[in-house]
Amino acid sequence: MIYILHFDVPYHHARHYVGYCADGTLEQRLERHRAGQGSRLMLAIELAGIGYTVALTHPGDRHFERNLKRAKNTPRFCPLCSKSTTGKRRARPPSPGS
Repeated sequence: MIYILHFDVPYHHARHYVGYCADGTLEQRLERHRAGQGSRLMLAIELAGIGYTVALTHPGDRHFERNLKRAKNTPRFCPLCSKSTTGKRRARPPSPGS
């Protein structure tokens, strides 16, 4: 499963974190983030005292996660920040394998 974390306030340039976990293990993965284990970005977020929200979960594997990260356009898929004042709707993440 792919998940997008939306930061309460930006951390330098970062406003989101895209991650992967096995189905049914999201809570354990979030606990690891809170403990400062895993991603360097999430460690920095934790040390800075920045909160975050699980903005989206979507079926997918590590390859799909990597494709989303490489696109460097996470706000487009985030339902918490992608509705702009122009009323545009958020894009749906592409199907895994596409």
